[in-house]
Amino acid sequence: MYVPALAMRFVGLAEAVREAVPAPDPEAEPAIELDAGPLTLDLRDPADLENVYERDIKYGGVQVASLSTPDVDEEVIVFVRLPDPHGTIECQGHVVKCTETPPTVAVRRVQLDQIRGRLLEIIRST
Repeated sequence: MYVPALAMRFVGLAEAVREAVPAPDPEAEPAIELDAGPLTLDLRDPADLENVYERDIKYGGVQVASLSTPDVDEEVIVFVRLPDPHGTIECQGHVVKCTETPPTVAVRRVQLDQIRGRLLEIIRST
C-alpha cells in the first residue's frame, strides 16, 4: 500500500531569505538612478492628506521620505503636493532627525500655521 509522505526541513529566517532572494549581481547596472532631490511630501491622495495632517502636520512637523540627508537643525524647504486642483505649497522647517531605513527626514517647526486652514478646507471638501 502506498502512503504519501511529506518531508520538511526547518530553517531560520536568514537562510530562508537567502534561498528565496538571489544575491545582487555587483556588476549589474542599477535598475533606477536614485536622486536625492528636494524634500517633497506627496499628499495628492485625500486620504493621505488627512492621515498625515492628523498624525504630523497639526503638531507642527512632517516625516518626508527622502534619499537626501540634510544636517540636523538645518533649515529646509518641504514641497507639499496637494490633491488636484490645489497644486504644491512650500513650507520651511528645521530637520530634527534623518533615518536610513526607511530613508526619511523628520522636519519640525514647519511653518504650516498660515496654511492649516487651507489644508482643513481641502480635507473637508474631499
